[in-house]
Amino acid sequence: MVDRVSALPDEIVSIILSLLPIKEAGSTSVLSRRWINSWKLFTGSLNFDGSKTMLRMIKAMRTMPLETERAKYVKWVDQVLNFYQGQTIKEFRVCFDLDKDFACILDRWVNFAIERRVQKLELDLTVYSGSRQSLNYYTFPLSPIGVSSLNTLTALRLKSVDLSEDILTHLLSNCPLLEELSVSYSPSLVNVIIAGPFMIKYLELSFCSNLRNVEISATNLVSFEFFGPNLCNPLKNVPMLSELSMGGHYCESVVSTNFHDLSKVVPQLETLVLDLDCLGDLSSFVPKTLPKFRNLKQLELKIGAYADKSILFVSHLIDVSPCLYKLVLKIRFFQASIWNTQKADIACLGGKRKEVTSGRFESLEVVEIVGWVGNAADMELAVYLLEKAVSLDKMIIDPGHPTLLIRSVFQESRKKGEDAARERAKQLERKLPAGTKLVIY
Repeated sequence: MVDRVSALPDEIVSIILSLLPIKEAGSTSVLSRRWINSWKLFTGSLNFDGSKTMLRMIKAMRTMPLETERAKYVKWVDQVLNFYQGQTIKEFRVCFDLDKDFACILDRWVNFAIERRVQKLELDLTVYSGSRQSLNYYTFPLSPIGVSSLNTLTALRLKSVDLSEDILTHLLSNCPLLEELSVSYSPSLVNVIIAGPFMIKYLELSFCSNLRNVEISATNLVSFEFFGPNLCNPLKNVPMLSELSMGGHYCESVVSTNFHDLSKVVPQLETLVLDLDCLGDLSSFVPKTLPKFRNLKQLELKIGAYADKSILFVSHLIDVSPCLYKLVLKIRFFQASIWNTQKADIACLGGKRKEVTSGRFESLEVVEIVGWVGNAADMELAVYLLEKAVSLDKMIIDPGHPTLLIRSVFQESRKKGEDAARERAKQLERKLPAGTKLVIY
């Protein structure tokens, strides 16, 4: 058999390898003598994802020493970079629990990526080993390599990385192609002002505990995610904004004032995510006057709830969204023993329930409920939506925990309860309108 692939020129081989993950690209070295060094021409995504190791450490209750695993991770990244011969990198990602003690190493990795004209750079230094003092966070370097080397960067994602206002201003001024900026868990960030002819389309500011002021005038901004303290309206001029995600005290303030602070952007929103979990019991929440979300197509609500208290308050937001196509509900029930709930009697639901809204949900076609238990609260809500959403095509039931980390770590211990929740979800088949599908994960 003729090996035509090995006869291809280096330029073509480089393109083929760049379509593969770095580990698979490296494994091609065993194919033939020609391929031993060909993988070093890889120019795709260098994704050093150590999250699976971190999850194993959590499950092992810290019997795996953090410093040992850190050393292994650093050795792995350094080995790959030492062999790497590509002139460019599409994406460079570091994902491991590393702090300022690794500043020199992290600086070297950042410089390596920027020297090779990286387009997407991500440092996810999430703390898995308990808490981390603010003084122990790695600080993003003020002047990685040269200013001219930043002109290829289109996306920058920093998690558990310290970023000061000066460094942020420097980056915004010297990254003319930057379209995506995500900063979370940055303790030194206090003041964020984004105003000018920037290309930024996607912006996230989350869990920056000392943030005191945010002012955004970005005419290209399409998506904004903010989880943080209560601030005076941060959205000054965002004519293209269509996706908004909020959480924390800021979200609490916006909801409690019936979105008055966002009255200018509400009509243009197409996707809205509200993290209301921190607000506690909302069973008696009745808004006075909500604005019309005239263009809203997708609504995602993250809520905390009690098994014996109604969560029909979510219908108020559906009622003011005449074009709503998809509703996602992520429910975290407060009780520790949520699986020990009595089976809700679906036959008793619907007829005697007090009406929350008078109209029908004409446009709603997809409903997804994550964190499903099958108790009186979520069963009542599901039946209510089946009755009100006259165009409903599909209802998705997912008993998995709405928090991905908890879902991953405690998957085995939750299995029995989730299986019981799936059985309870089958009761909904008796309430399904003609043409509506029930999907149970």
